[in-house]
Amino acid sequence: MQKHGKILVVTQHYPPDSTTTAVYLAAIAEGLAIDNEVIVLSGSPNSASQVGDQTKNFFATLMRTNRGDIIFCVTTPFTLPYADILAARLRGAATALLIYDL
Repeated sequence: MQKHGKILVVTQHYPPDSTTTAVYLAAIAEGLAIDNEVIVLSGSPNSASQVGDQTKNFFATLMRTNRGDIIFCVTTPFTLPYADILAARLRGAATALLIYDL
């Protein structure tokens, strides 16, 4: 199995936001952090790492991503996956997308 770098979890919602997405993403990030270095980039007010709008999110992701990293993101807002895929391509990272289909 190929060794990867860190995992960047990029999401609009993260605790202290109490939405279902925030709760699920926190559980996923905590689970991934058991065996991996995990960085969470979030747009939630008062979260550990505030990102804000999409432009800031793209640059925050781009600045923190290296070759071999994995960017894990959700589909909200709808432009987030596009920004993350572009950042991953520019840095030689892989991507994973969590899609909620309601």
